[in-house]
Amino acid sequence: QIEDERSYLEEHKKELRAVKVDMDTEKKLMEARLAIVESPMSSPLQSPSGIKKPSGSAIPRLSRGRSSTPVRSGTPIRSGTPTRNGTPTRAHSTPRSVSNTEILEREKQALRQHIQEVEERAAVKNEEYERTIRDIRVSNAVEMKRIKDELRSQIEAQDSLQNELQMSLIQADSKEREELEEKIEQLEAEKETQRESAMKQLKEKEEELESKISSLEQEASSAKEAHDKELKQIRASSEEEVARIKKEMEERLEEHVEKERALQESLTEAESWDREELLQKIEDLEKEKLDVQSAKLTEVEQKEELLKRIDE
Repeated sequence: QIEDERSYLEEHKKELRAVKVDMDTEKKLMEARLAIVESPMSSPLQSPSGIKKPSGSAIPRLSRGRSSTPVRSGTPIRSGTPTRNGTPTRAHSTPRSVSNTEILEREKQALRQHIQEVEERAAVKNEEYERTIRDIRVSNAVEMKRIKDELRSQIEAQDSLQNELQMSLIQADSKEREELEEKIEQLEAEKETQRESAMKQLKEKEEELESKISSLEQEASSAKEAHDKELKQIRASSEEEVARIKKEMEERLEEHVEKERALQESLTEAESWDREELLQKIEDLEKEKLDVQSAKLTEVEQKEELLKRIDE
């Protein structure tokens, strides 16, 4: 089961890396299209009479992202600080992945804390079981030793008495001999009875010990099952988190591709002083995509490390 879970996570990781390859491919295609647009022979912004004026159509707004101000005839985009020649400087953008990274970091910390608490509870419970079993074994060993010592003392006393009777038997007459032989037989019977009683007590103590240990082992097994169940739930939660990250990456990738497409369409209709800002926006989107991809891959790798830690 652990190998299956590890293979499942490896598949997730491969899929995420495939998404990264797709993002890199999309970037190369965009750079190629941008090179074609900037080429003097194919650029629609150049004409023999100089700079071609825009046709009056507005630059389309970007869906689900930063909106772009519509550009009409002769109206530059007001973004950044204008320079001497009227070309706006590049605007600084803050990747949105920063807030997502902070949220994911809090989620990772909470997951680590949860796993640590589960492991600590399991360790404390196992230590209690082991200590209880040790105490029971020690107590049972002391009790069995007491029974054996008591039996040994009784047997020694009976042997001593039997020896005395044997000596008296040698010196006794016929009538006393019969009485002594009867006492010796009674003593032998008592010794056998005491031996059987002691063996019975020892057996009962052993059975009691086995019963207590079996009960504790059953409790420990139940606690282990509960512990494994909780860790399984954590694994399932981590897998759901990996799936959520993958879905979010795909959605963000689609969003970035859509933004890039809109910017590329806008680039062909913008005036020359608008080109630098649009190029900066494209670079910002590329940087944002790479930041999001890096953050998500790091998140998945860290979750894999947590699952490996759980398996250990």
